[in-house]
Amino acid sequence: MENEYKLIEEVVRSFYGVAINDVFIGYHFRKINNSSTLESSLGEFESHIPNVVDFWATQLISGHQRRENGPNILKLHEYLKIRKGELGRWLLLFREKLSEFNSKDPEFIGLWSKKVDTFEKAFNEYYF
Repeated sequence: MENEYKLIEEVVRSFYGVAINDVFIGYHFRKINNSSTLESSLGEFESHIPNVVDFWATQLISGHQRRENGPNILKLHEYLKIRKGELGRWLLLFREKLSEFNSKDPEFIGLWSKKVDTFEKAFNEYYF
């Protein structure tokens, strides 16, 4: 369980290290940070990382209890007004990161990939 939690944190940090400055979706992270700069660092997003790690741990690690009651992840992102192509870009980048980490724990990463598929469907049904 501890190794899986660490792997989640590693993947999440690696993903956001790329995503926050992505030309297509990076501006959403500046909205979250209330930043008007064109480029962000992971440090500016640091306070959000534990929430994302906790969210994924709840989804993937049996018996993991969220630190606080989790919000409705779909409703939580409404203000971002995510477009279908932006969701696609997020998914592409996230799946690339999962693929990069596959050798660390192929079974766990495979489970995570299936969860991402579930969230893709949920986001598509909710937003589009």
